[in-house]
Amino acid sequence: MRGTTIKARLARCLCAAAAWLPLVAGARAVTSIEVTGLHVAVTSMWPGHVAEIVFAGAGGSTSESDAISGDWSNSDSSRSAGGRAFGQVATGTALDPGVRVTASLTGNVFNAGATVRTSAFADGAGGDAFGQGLVGLGDGVSAAKFTLAPGTRMRIWADVQATASVSAGSPFDFADSGLSMAVSDMDGLGLQFDRVSFDALAVGAFGAYDDVEAWTVGLSYENDTDAPLSGLFSGYVASIASASAPVSAVPEPGAAATLCAGSLLLAMLARAMKKAGKSRPFGGRQRREGAEDQPSDVSVTASSSCERSTSSTKAIGALSPLRKPIFRMRV
Repeated sequence: MRGTTIKARLARCLCAAAAWLPLVAGARAVTSIEVTGLHVAVTSMWPGHVAEIVFAGAGGSTSESDAISGDWSNSDSSRSAGGRAFGQVATGTALDPGVRVTASLTGNVFNAGATVRTSAFADGAGGDAFGQGLVGLGDGVSAAKFTLAPGTRMRIWADVQATASVSAGSPFDFADSGLSMAVSDMDGLGLQFDRVSFDALAVGAFGAYDDVEAWTVGLSYENDTDAPLSGLFSGYVASIASASAPVSAVPEPGAAATLCAGSLLLAMLARAMKKAGKSRPFGGRQRREGAEDQPSDVSVTASSSCERSTSSTKAIGALSPLRKPIFRMRV
């Protein structure tokens, strides 16, 4: 019985030690967004008025692609400027073994429409991986000033589809693609303030997960006065992916040494206890010759003078220093 108990304890200790071993984890995050039919259209609110919009002073659209694999020493970035609001831009970055990023704006928003695409892929097989693709639509990601002629209504719209996916690698892995656009007066608010935001998001904390979203977005702003009216437009399209490095199933040298030392110590302890049990077949509780099983005086006195139950009286006598030890032989 004692040997079985020792083995059970040893097994429990080994299982607890093994629980500290890291698990193998693979991590991959991929996301993309496509904005199609992006239009900026103006129409006249009054007969005889010419509708017009001017993005005077705007720095123009921008494209950025950033990639990091392992650490900051292994990183790459690419930048591009369109020179005007909604100007065509394109960048791309790739790092081995598993980071790829793209960001582009093509077409003409004031005519047939434009297409904006960003994507990011990160595979943590070679270390922590991060990728970000970003297209700023007006003045980079900042607000761009525009001016509407009197009696002009502006509308911006597009169809958007985004996807995001992560493997069951780490709770810190994530993939996110989205779009954000807003129009306002020169103070950043105003009665005509309008904003749309949209994204697809996947986070490793929920295990392997895929998210697919589709929507049609739109904004409007108008000038119903007899004088030019200025406002602010801000917008961007972005994709971000982050994946963690896999954790090796082989423990670190320090952890392995600690585990081996603990296992050896438990084995030696079990062997010593087993030998001690063999030298004392009755578990150390041997019967003395001539000893008789007699209750102690304290127990008898307590029984005669107090109205205690027999079990309570025996318990008190057993704990008394005046009680003689009674040795019983196991059968």
